[in-house]
Amino acid sequence: GTALAGKPQPNLLRRLKALGLTEDDLKSLAELLEQGATPADLAAHIQRAEESSRLKTLFLQLVSRELGGPAEELRKQVEEMTQEPDPWKLREGLKELLETVHHLHRTVRNLIDTATIEAGAFQLRQESVDLASLVSGLISRRLQRLRGYRIQPEMPSGALRARLDRERITLLVDDLLDAAIHLSPEGGTILVRLAREGDEIRLAAENRSAELPEGRLGSILTWLEEDIEGAGDLEGTGLSLYRAHRTAEMLGGRMDVATLEDGGVSFTVRIPVREEAAAHA
Repeated sequence: GTALAGKPQPNLLRRLKALGLTEDDLKSLAELLEQGATPADLAAHIQRAEESSRLKTLFLQLVSRELGGPAEELRKQVEEMTQEPDPWKLREGLKELLETVHHLHRTVRNLIDTATIEAGAFQLRQESVDLASLVSGLISRRLQRLRGYRIQPEMPSGALRARLDRERITLLVDDLLDAAIHLSPEGGTILVRLAREGDEIRLAAENRSAELPEGRLGSILTWLEEDIEGAGDLEGTGLSLYRAHRTAEMLGGRMDVATLEDGGVSFTVRIPVREEAAAHA
């Protein structure tokens, strides 16, 4: 017989009902039962299903918010332009409209990319990447476009190599920089730290000017969920942070968010070293 024979498992049953399981989920559970799974096995399986359901819900909430803002702004701008008789003001309005379209286009690209990760349809391409050079280059390009910001890097003196997907790690660094910059829209200093610590590579983007509501500790997912329910400090970059979290997982690592003792916030990614790093001071 199965592990569920005899006494019912009311806690498990309640969790099953709350999950709204798909046909694939039910098939998976049935296979576990046929294999004589224990209640502990089933509980672990349900916990994974709950986490998957949580991720899907958060992803859809972020998509709704990140697309809703630019789409509404686009609608308002087009409506105003249709009623603008002054050709010079109309020209200025077109410039603003173009910026909104670019922002919406970038958001849609991020959405498509993140949806690919969610669907498990993404394959990592491993190659040797000098992270010190890559991060320094991304910072330099970012400074050419930014005004009022100072990005202070703390990098190894030499190369820091690891086997990674270059495109994925590039997007990850950009997402961390976007989030840190977003939290101080009036400008400020962003500290970027890159180092090897044992068998891990640690990459952090810190913003000491960020002012955040209290009680925002915990995992990045909890932080994003509370942000959606609260004031929305991360509106405009929440989807990028979610992608950064999922990318870190894909690379075998993790992403953490923490408030700093002297004020501000730090986004930190730790990923395992898959290739011997070059010596550096």
